[in-house]
Amino acid sequence: MLRSGNRLAVGKIWCYSSKQGIHFGKEQLARWIAPELMLSISVIIFFSVVLFAYWFRYSCLLILQNRISYEQAYAFGSGLTFPVVKQRLRGEARSLDLLDQLRRDLSNDYRILCFLLRCSADAGVDPIERRMLMLDYWIMQGWYSVVRRAALPQARKALEEMSSIVSYFAYSVGRHATQS
Repeated sequence: MLRSGNRLAVGKIWCYSSKQGIHFGKEQLARWIAPELMLSISVIIFFSVVLFAYWFRYSCLLILQNRISYEQAYAFGSGLTFPVVKQRLRGEARSLDLLDQLRRDLSNDYRILCFLLRCSADAGVDPIERRMLMLDYWIMQGWYSVVRRAALPQARKALEEMSSIVSYFAYSVGRHATQS
């Protein structure tokens, strides 16, 4: 049995079936535990990160898929350009310069809509969904920056998802504006 003065230390493993502890040196204990433990911890952390990333992407895509389509009259009336960006992405967006211009237009719309979402007391967007989509937008911006020169189709897909996020926020702001 452990007395109050005896605590489990790095160098001692207590055997509860006897009153005496089994003593290992720090080097012996490190050689015995470290390789297997480090490998299993690394595998668990790796799979946890992969599963979290998969869950995050799937959740963001579900949020964007389940929304009601935006009201174009509000988008055009407020000077937002994301409907035009969506049309151009589906059509002629084949050059890098055009994609960069579309990204700048989306970033401007995103900045305006985030300001409106922050200033409105209740925009009808769940705060967790809003943060997830903001993070997804940020990730897609980074992904666009990485693949824009090497893989134009992947850059277009990143811009399409960014425009869907802007569309979701525009719908939320527009719905709140019409209800007020």
